[in-house]
Amino acid sequence: MAPWPSLALRVPLWCLVWCHILRGTVAEFTHDRKRLGPLESVRAEHGCLEKFEVSESTIIRTQDSVMLGAKYLNESDVGNREDCLGLCCATHLCNVAVFEEKNKGACYLFDCGPPDGFVCKFTEHSAYTSAVLRINRHQLDLGVWSEQRKHEAELANLRSSGEIGGDVVAPGLVRLQQPLTTSPPAPSPTPRPTIAPTPATTTPAVTTTTSTTTTTTTSKPTPPDAKT
Repeated sequence: MAPWPSLALRVPLWCLVWCHILRGTVAEFTHDRKRLGPLESVRAEHGCLEKFEVSESTIIRTQDSVMLGAKYLNESDVGNREDCLGLCCATHLCNVAVFEEKNKGACYLFDCGPPDGFVCKFTEHSAYTSAVLRINRHQLDLGVWSEQRKHEAELANLRSSGEIGGDVVAPGLVRLQQPLTTSPPAPSPTPRPTIAPTPATTTPAVTTTTSTTTTTTTSKPTPPDAKT
């Protein structure tokens, strides 16, 4: 019965160690994913992941390539090979990605020039994978820039014409309907009473005829006294 307690103690200890390692790995990968951004956004914006030519067990001959004109761009720790290619797609002028298949998974990015003037050299190495973008990266970046400028100009035109509140909604977004404020109708003016003009009263002219009576007094001659 003695071995049981020691075995019971070893099992939780083993679980704690394993959980600690797993948590650290997940946290590191999550950190890299947040720093790189969503891979789907990179693929949708650039559309270049499927244009890589991937060579396993291959590493770039760094010194020879730089002497021939290649430019080292940057190095980052990523979660997997696909993230390394996505990071190259999102990096200006990158057309070569070298992924380290051990440790933290370092991703090295280079600009090796256009396809007709490709200068990078490679050699075998079991712990690395190299990927070459078989398109003209300069033209790809110019096309992406032109498309971005086009969409920016379309938004600017909407702003200047006052059509931002139209019915066009980007996929995955919900356009909030703002209530329309309706002003009450203006009251109708009270009609003023119309006063009919009073017809003028015409007073008929009264003609007064004044009769003038002329009395003529005639003096009769007194007859002479009769002679007695």
